[in-house]
Amino acid sequence: FELTGTDSKLIGADIICRLVDVIDSYKTEQAEDCNMYFVDSFENVESKQYTLQVGSSELEDEAFIDRSSSVVNDEEFDMISNGSYTLKFNKSTGEFTTLTSCDGTQKCQTTPFTVDFRQYHSMQNSNQNSGAYIFRPNDQTFNSTIAYRGDLDSSDVFKGNFIEEVMFDYENIKVHARLFKQSELPVEFEVLVKPIGVLDLHGKEIVVEYSTDIINEKTFYTDSCGLYMQERIDNYRPTWHLQVSQPRSGNYYPIRSAIFVQDKVNQKRLTVSTERSQGATSVEEGKIEVMVHRRTLQDDGRGVGEPLNEIAYGRGLQTIFHHYVSLETLDVTKSDNQRYVQRSLDMPAEVYYSLSKSSSRLQSEDIHDQFASLEQSLFSDAGESIKVEYRVIHHPEFGRGVVVVLSNLSESDSPVTLRALTAMNRLTLSLNNTWEKMMAEKYQWQVRDFQTGASSTRRDL
Repeated sequence: FELTGTDSKLIGADIICRLVDVIDSYKTEQAEDCNMYFVDSFENVESKQYTLQVGSSELEDEAFIDRSSSVVNDEEFDMISNGSYTLKFNKSTGEFTTLTSCDGTQKCQTTPFTVDFRQYHSMQNSNQNSGAYIFRPNDQTFNSTIAYRGDLDSSDVFKGNFIEEVMFDYENIKVHARLFKQSELPVEFEVLVKPIGVLDLHGKEIVVEYSTDIINEKTFYTDSCGLYMQERIDNYRPTWHLQVSQPRSGNYYPIRSAIFVQDKVNQKRLTVSTERSQGATSVEEGKIEVMVHRRTLQDDGRGVGEPLNEIAYGRGLQTIFHHYVSLETLDVTKSDNQRYVQRSLDMPAEVYYSLSKSSSRLQSEDIHDQFASLEQSLFSDAGESIKVEYRVIHHPEFGRGVVVVLSNLSESDSPVTLRALTAMNRLTLSLNNTWEKMMAEKYQWQVRDFQTGASSTRRDL
């Protein structure tokens, strides 16, 4: 194959092709599935076009995409690495064993590392079943989980110019662990959770467990809707005394972007970043647990009126998720690496495909020409601490304009200087009202102090 960019120059790439199961019309067939990986860089609000076509074997080696020897099945490969991260595994058993990360000064951290898939059985036939709104394990899995992954069916390792990957295909799960050689992203886990079987009449709730030797003393951290990382302590609430009735589900928290555990004695931290909202916890030392799939058989009585039991082609749904797992030392600013991963996941490139014999460029409105220099004209010393997004809007009061969304990506107190700014309006998150107007029209709550009996009016609740 030939892969060319916007400038019509050849681009080198890796292609991984494997046979995958395709479920269609109540039958399962196998088809070849191929993924292409190549490296390019983008400026803010920039568009690029790539063309893939059948090429000639006379092309230079570095620009020719050759998939003939892409997957390596030799037993000698027991790790994948990109220089910053090394992930070791046992190819014959399908077990991950250690994770090592090194920073720019070659200061490295290593931890025993395993990835396991477990299950809770849903509470059924009770006054409060597990369902769409309620996560409640039954008595069998009230305080522990059951193995779910199943036996290893196959495995292979790929080592290319841009990516190294290991694939484990288990009975109920398929795991791809990837490291990109020219990227700062940590280990990527792409996981297919196959349809959940319920022939035993048990609803099931599937979790992934990342285990290390970190001693986190029953403390972990989750993001607050993608913003600050909040401290969580097992079986504890900071503002009231908690009577524990659900030791597992009672310690679950929603994560929009990340969860981490850290060891203050050994100075290391393990972070799991997600590309979607999920539930997560850490109820055992050194472990991070994330809920990844569910199928329940009874309604939880909270309004849906049906169990969480979607079916396609006579079986439960399957799901694919991506997690990014990083290991770092505590001398790194708490959120720096996690914020970098979050920014990469929150602002991916918009990808469009077309089948065409024409090599003409796709025509689209190019905002980049108008606003490419906006960031440099506004900030003199922001560096990587400020995340800048542009949104072109038609505001009912201000007319057509550009909304610049600024997000603090660092917990440092370094000042950022604004310059060349003629006017600025603070808007609400919905971008349809000014902050001042929203605060003026906010509902006035009547608040009474239970100790003194004094009443007051507040709008900031």
